[in-house]
Amino acid sequence: MKRNKIYNIDENNINSNSNGRTVKNDIQNQKIKSTDILQFLIYFFIVISLGCYLFFNGFLLMRFELPQRSKCNESPLNYQNHQDQNKSFIERPEGCWIDASFKKSVIVIIDALRFDFVHKQNPKETKGYSAYIHNHLTFVDRLLQEDSEHSLLFRFIADSPTVTMQRIKGITTGSLPTFIDVGSNFGGDAIVEDSLIHQLSFTDGSTEADHIHQSVNTLDQRLGFVSNETMFRKKVIFIGDDTWVSLFPNHFYSQYPFPSFNVKDIHTVDNGVIENILPIITKPESSGNWDVIISHMLGVDHVGHTYGPYHPEMIKKLDQMNTFLQNIIDNLDNDTLFILMGDHGMTSDGNHGGASNEETESAIFLYSKGKSINRRNLPTIFQTPGSPNGSVKNVSQIDLVSTLSLLLGVPIPFGNLGSIIPELFYSTQDTSVQGWTRLMQSIRINTWQIKRYLDSYSKVSKELGSSSLKYFNDLLDRVEKDYSSLGSLSTESDYIRVYQGYLKYHQEVVELCRKIWATFDTVTMKFGMALLISCALVIVVFIVQLVRYQKTLFKFPLNSVIISSILGVAVGFLLNLFVFPELLLNSVIVSSSVASLLAILYRVVRNSGKNNNNNINHIEIIRKQWGVFQYVLSLLPIVCMVIHGVSFHSNSFIESQRSVVYYFTITIELLLIVYLLKLKFNGSHFLPKTWRSWKSYIAIIIFSLFQIKKLLNTSSTPNTTNTVDDQPEIEKQQQTSQQEMFAEALENLPFYLFYLVLVFFNLSLLIKNIGFKNQGLEFGLLVTRLKVICGFILTLLSVYWLSLPRLIHHTSWIIKGILPWLMYINVIFGSVATFFGKHRDNGDDGNVNESDQSSNYIEKIKYTFFKVSEVFMYQYLLIMLVSNHSHAESVFYLFLAIQSQTVLFSRVSTTGGQSDSNYLITLMYPILWGFLTILNFFSTDHDYSFNKIQFESAFVGFESHSIIRGGILVLYNTFSSQILFSLSLPLMLIYTRYLNPTIHHHTLTSDITSSTTSSFVKLWKSWRLNNELLIGYLSYLLFFLFNTIMVCFSVYNLRRHLMVWRVFAPKYIFETVQLLLIMLFLILSLCILKYFKLK
Repeated sequence: MKRNKIYNIDENNINSNSNGRTVKNDIQNQKIKSTDILQFLIYFFIVISLGCYLFFNGFLLMRFELPQRSKCNESPLNYQNHQDQNKSFIERPEGCWIDASFKKSVIVIIDALRFDFVHKQNPKETKGYSAYIHNHLTFVDRLLQEDSEHSLLFRFIADSPTVTMQRIKGITTGSLPTFIDVGSNFGGDAIVEDSLIHQLSFTDGSTEADHIHQSVNTLDQRLGFVSNETMFRKKVIFIGDDTWVSLFPNHFYSQYPFPSFNVKDIHTVDNGVIENILPIITKPESSGNWDVIISHMLGVDHVGHTYGPYHPEMIKKLDQMNTFLQNIIDNLDNDTLFILMGDHGMTSDGNHGGASNEETESAIFLYSKGKSINRRNLPTIFQTPGSPNGSVKNVSQIDLVSTLSLLLGVPIPFGNLGSIIPELFYSTQDTSVQGWTRLMQSIRINTWQIKRYLDSYSKVSKELGSSSLKYFNDLLDRVEKDYSSLGSLSTESDYIRVYQGYLKYHQEVVELCRKIWATFDTVTMKFGMALLISCALVIVVFIVQLVRYQKTLFKFPLNSVIISSILGVAVGFLLNLFVFPELLLNSVIVSSSVASLLAILYRVVRNSGKNNNNNINHIEIIRKQWGVFQYVLSLLPIVCMVIHGVSFHSNSFIESQRSVVYYFTITIELLLIVYLLKLKFNGSHFLPKTWRSWKSYIAIIIFSLFQIKKLLNTSSTPNTTNTVDDQPEIEKQQQTSQQEMFAEALENLPFYLFYLVLVFFNLSLLIKNIGFKNQGLEFGLLVTRLKVICGFILTLLSVYWLSLPRLIHHTSWIIKGILPWLMYINVIFGSVATFFGKHRDNGDDGNVNESDQSSNYIEKIKYTFFKVSEVFMYQYLLIMLVSNHSHAESVFYLFLAIQSQTVLFSRVSTTGGQSDSNYLITLMYPILWGFLTILNFFSTDHDYSFNKIQFESAFVGFESHSIIRGGILVLYNTFSSQILFSLSLPLMLIYTRYLNPTIHHHTLTSDITSSTTSSFVKLWKSWRLNNELLIGYLSYLLFFLFNTIMVCFSVYNLRRHLMVWRVFAPKYIFETVQLLLIMLFLILSLCILKYFKLK
């Protein structure tokens, strides 16, 4: 077929042909071949994306959310007796399924309120005691000591992932989380399943659709409704984090939402809560306008994200919370239950999202003035055996839903799996017998509610299994039999036995549900892995054939791919019909993709050696020419890549990946340096004297030391034992925290400026070494424009970093954003200007002699290299802006890594002068480039964990939240290393092959013969760089594709591992996003290169 025509680019044949026809044909084929590379990359991007989608779809599943809602007139106990199933209950003022214990409740949620922030800590006995975070909420300890029978404190255990939206779902629905919902934390959809908020807000048969919401600006205004106010079971008022309003739209009788996403704003939400909640509670005219008040405060969480927990701002924030909460307690009446709780904890660096104890252990404190909730001499069965800190009990967050529902007299949400907190039901009664009776009623209702949910869920999903249902039915029958035997003569041990039976039922149901909701679609996962592996194998064969028969290129077989994909779709329908009846889409995707891959593979194998000059196997030539050292140097990156990928099957290696990658990187780098020294001491004439000087080697070794220093700094454990000896000193630090921040910025300013000056110096040095300065007036203007814009941005950046401590607390959003805006504008202007302007034409190449042709084409190479470098520099400056100033050193080392490694590669590329080895070297460099990418990812304080995402970068220069804009800035911050190394890959390949000083010394500065000049010109005209680019791009892509495949294997094989959600799932998500982002920027870099080369 015409589209699969072979193009044989043989330098010897080109040099031997003196007529102009060969050159003309090469020029005509130039555009086609560069386009082919882009088509190959886009094709692999599509196939790999489909493979990632299939595996993702099979691994991160969501549970079924049932539409049923609990009703006040349908008690779960009716479900027990089928003969009485039609019996109805009426809504009674004292409660639905059981009499309410409290008429009102004030619920205060402090985001990231870790347990040790609330529980009193002994400075001498507490490990890691810090006056910044401990013993500031003094009202809790005072009430626990002075009014113990009316106070309760528990350790509130959250499920992973510990992100706010997931935790809100847990404490309102009583359901277990599914990992995929973590993506909804940034603007989630409304909760549609039954919830505590719905049961509090609406009577049976009423929904949020009946509620026409109108904004309330003052306390004296009332909301308007279409329906009668009797639609409200209780009047619920919400104040605080606007996430609640998006999750529960039109649920609240009155609402005061405040924007929550800006983590640098530590006061807006908290001040809004403080200003609104106290007037509602204290004004007599407002007493009839509320039953439940829910407030969600974010200051503690935002201080942790912005400053870290060990900072004077945390002292101020916790003291503010203590004063505010004390005022609420002082103004409560006897019928109100006060609840203070956290939704999750925080790590020592102020983040959250994972499953460590620091992140999952928050606190819940309950207080009632009028009723006892913590009777003395409670049965020991209520305590958690072996719980830390003595009497402090562990309570799951989902237990709050059933507990609060029955205490306030509303139905328990239909899908709740939590168990009631027994102390609150036992202690509210006057005698122990009455306490046990009340507790047995409550836990029995709770149990039958869970039983009803299990039966309903089993009708829509086969995950539970008939054997599991039978086991739970038998277990409940035995407990019910024991319950029916209770009477007036029953002892406390009899009650305890029945209570333990119900509790066992609850615990085993929750354990089963955790397992079944981690049930994976293994068939779809296998489909995804098969597609990724098939794509990787085709890429490997493609690379090997390109290296083996290096002078052959063929066009992308578009027709074959389309025809084979259509046939694959037909096969997919057949598979769906006879083998996978429920997997139509998956079958079609896999069959069509595999069919197209087979078409590519067939063309690669069939065409690679066709019409090759003497069918030369260049791998055999290289094998005969190379020595042992060169073999080790070339194969070591591949061995390291395999070992690195296999290590993903161990959670310990994943958590220590930065050390593993660092070891591999330094090993390969030192081997390269040793090889260079070997060439120097052997007196290789292929190394110019200027590049064999000791200065070059010392510079490279210093860079390696920089890498070591960088890793040691980023690997250091955050300080968790910051202490202040006396209170006056703490108050002094609190009053002068902003001044100290400014002083710290002044102290570090020389270092910031030093790194910024080094960036500009390295840019100037690069321009000088490549010889951009002598390319004419127009080219000189381009260089001047780049240096001026970069210098201006770097100057603005230094001023911005210096003024940042003062800007944080400034009220004007214009003053905060003016410097970043100027930098954004300059980056955009410079990037756009790069693509405009016409490079001067040197005339028809056919009318000049070969020496002039050589000069002209060298200039074109430099022009292409310069323009791609210009695009790279503007992206680099944007990344410097969105990165925290504390990472200035790491971001500079990222730039230094790209520059110095490119120079290092160029020195090794000429190994004794064999040009055949250049292809194989082109294969090895991208693998080391991949290790450097990951290493620099870690150096900027990132990790494959959600709690390491630096969300504050979304607000650099902006005050408001935008999903798209903020998402782009966070991506640039998180994956800065991947973006820059992908964009710089063609720069490394061009420099190593065409701008290498060694090549110029050998080709251009020596006596230029007609043969060598013609060879160099034809080499660029025919663009043998196409082969090298394709090898380099595919090798770099293969490195990350192999890592993703290994992670998929580990996730599949270890899907029941204890650490699957804490370690393996985040690793898989990050690796997948990283792979897709790298492919995207590889395509972008090739488009940029193609645009400027053909211009």
